[in-house]
Amino acid sequence: MTYPSLHSHFFTQYTPLKDWCSQILSIYPEKFNENLVPLYEWEGILFIGTQTPLKQTIEGHWRLVIADKLDLKNYWESNFLKISTSEIQNNSVESDFFETLQIPP
Repeated sequence: MTYPSLHSHFFTQYTPLKDWCSQILSIYPEKFNENLVPLYEWEGILFIGTQTPLKQTIEGHWRLVIADKLDLKNYWESNFLKISTSEIQNNSVESDFFETLQIPP
């Protein structure tokens, strides 16, 4: 499967809201890191950045996009590492996708 790629321009032009970041982390915080980064949500689809395509098929309201490793790392550190545990909101969203997801090394 071929994934779309995200230009570095996205990372300089877009900053997510802190509330959105804490909501996303509340879903499955242990699944996201600098190698698998939630980027943007549009019309119920969560776009997730990775530098390495995953071998498994993704079904549901998730789309992977390929992005530069340094862009992903900086985006993760700037937007998600700043969120404290107390700021993570309770969220009842669940997904089989995250339970079976293998994060790239």
